[in-house]
Amino acid sequence: MAEIKSKTVVVEQSQMTLFTMFTNLEGLVAALPEDKRKDIKVDGDTISATYAGFTITCRISEKIPWSKISLQDVDAPFHFTLSVHMEPESLITR
Repeated sequence: MAEIKSKTVVVEQSQMTLFTMFTNLEGLVAALPEDKRKDIKVDGDTISATYAGFTITCRISEKIPWSKISLQDVDAPFHFTLSVHMEPESLITR
């Protein structure tokens, strides 16, 4: 499986705030414009979205408080895992 890494970004929020925000899928969907959330459904730690005829369902598969959240496909046309790592800026190697 291919591994794709994004660039490191610095966010002016605490790890606790980010972790809480990203693990609250209903809150993330509610923050989207209304026309973008009509085809998105949340059930606890599972989120399902339909776009261009494809439905992708994934769930939060890993929660390490304040440092890591992973989403893994449950039902998608391809398999993936998306991990978000949160570290204090002082630990980031550039």
